[in-house]
Amino acid sequence: MALCLMAGSSNALAQTPRTTADLGIDYQGLLRSRTSISSLGNDLFGDRTSLYTGETKFIQVDINIPGNSQLPVRLVRINSRQPGRHDFPLADWEFDLPHLTADYAVPDGWVVRTPTGTGKSNNRCSVSTSVPTSASPPDVYVLAQNAPDQVGISFESRHFWRGITLHDADSNDQAMLVLDPTAPRPTGTTSFYWGTQSRWVFSCLPTTANGVPGEGFLAHSPDGKKYWFDWIVPIQRSARTLTGYLGVDMWSYKSELAIRKYKALPTKIEDRDGNVVSFTYEAPDSQNVTSIAANDGRSISISYTGGLASSATSAGKTWRYIYSSPNGLPLLTEVELPDGSRWRFNASNLLSYGSIGWKNCADFVGVETADDYVTTMIHPSGATGTFRFGIRLHGRTDVPRNCYHLGMDSFPLESHITGVVALFKKQISGAGLSAPLVWSFDYGVRNASYVDTQTIGYCETTPCPTTRTLKVTREDGGWERYTYSQKYGDLEGKLLRLEKGEGQTILSSKDILYKQDARSTFGKIGTNPCALCSKGDEFPLPVEVQTLNQDGMFFRYRADAFDVYARPTRVTRYNEPE
Repeated sequence: MALCLMAGSSNALAQTPRTTADLGIDYQGLLRSRTSISSLGNDLFGDRTSLYTGETKFIQVDINIPGNSQLPVRLVRINSRQPGRHDFPLADWEFDLPHLTADYAVPDGWVVRTPTGTGKSNNRCSVSTSVPTSASPPDVYVLAQNAPDQVGISFESRHFWRGITLHDADSNDQAMLVLDPTAPRPTGTTSFYWGTQSRWVFSCLPTTANGVPGEGFLAHSPDGKKYWFDWIVPIQRSARTLTGYLGVDMWSYKSELAIRKYKALPTKIEDRDGNVVSFTYEAPDSQNVTSIAANDGRSISISYTGGLASSATSAGKTWRYIYSSPNGLPLLTEVELPDGSRWRFNASNLLSYGSIGWKNCADFVGVETADDYVTTMIHPSGATGTFRFGIRLHGRTDVPRNCYHLGMDSFPLESHITGVVALFKKQISGAGLSAPLVWSFDYGVRNASYVDTQTIGYCETTPCPTTRTLKVTREDGGWERYTYSQKYGDLEGKLLRLEKGEGQTILSSKDILYKQDARSTFGKIGTNPCALCSKGDEFPLPVEVQTLNQDGMFFRYRADAFDVYARPTRVTRYNEPE
């Protein structure tokens, strides 16, 4: 009987061959999505703008190879609009790889202080979670130039270190926190030392892959991927100088400390099924990636000439990178695609911050500009994007007024004004458009204050407003208005309200409320060991209520319960008339 059944089953299989559709593989659909003609969206230039500050970065994909796993094998360029930076593998652009980054003093490099604070260590990952400050670099004493008797200045880590930043695979930046001993973390025998607000966690690798003494980082993403951040390199031309002064007049001396940006780049990414993508670099001290390869056969090779990427090759096709050097600085001006089409970038009107900051703890130095800096891009399709940038000074409300000293100078621990390069206008023109598409960005009135009410601030009303708005207006009269909290230590940077309208009419509004008792409910994720950095990421801050008002109806969302990671486990959605 068993043989009979087996024979019958075999015969049935022979008579009804299985198709790719039976196997869940829709080749026809895959090919259709890659060969069909589709329209380009408003984001064809890859611009991504912070609606809180107006800071903008451009992210453009050159190569993207699908494969047997969801791990990407792709080559992406990013331009973060960093004035004066032309030290990347693509001059003013760089390849967008996930990485960790931080600034360190040149004599020491990426080191941390010992838990006692009296020495330095290469155990940059396995820091003491009970002494988070041990994750910061040690102070550096620099003798003053031409000064007698070993006189100098001690540069504390808070003078130059802004913590460690995770730049993830989606091009988002997150502050890394030293995990709180009580914070929830994955179960098992692995020890975790670092985390982020979005619940990445980090264990440690005993060595680096490029021979730098000390530890590397093993990142664990919330979706189960692991990243080996163990290629630690200095960004050679990123050095800046921190200067402190002693004495006055003819007895004035100065000490200078060179600061350099360091990156921990990935050598491997692995998903929960064991699929792997590996990264190879040009030299042990280089950030220039030469190969991206997956274990399913996908690969990309990158070539360099004079330290700049000249071409990338995959599956027999080549992408070429072309530069010019106005004012002696290299800039990426063209990317030639295998079909002969190309990206073009205007290399004129170089951006510079000028003087933004403090000359002492009382006097802020900074001048706003409207839209003096223009970036023009031509898409391979022929569309032209024009982006106008300027220096924008944003305010913060109720900032504590404390000063720290560097030599004879003093500076605020926290500033009530921040200066950024902000986007003021975006325009798209080209074939098929009867008139250009235009977006204008209005940042409203600047309000800024210290907690000390005797201190002169910039407030249009009293008490000083705790929110700021950004209004984005289109050429057809439609607009969106975003309202954010700018109050220090109280939802700072969080979106509170979004309105959409035309002319003077509000068509819809959405209000967002965050769980106010999140600190007592979920506890602390970790501590940002950077003395002067925002502490807003140290606690989870989930959305608790959202209310959309549109077409005479309220559409409501309420999170009724959360798990220990502040993820909603039970929600209620309903609508009702106004």
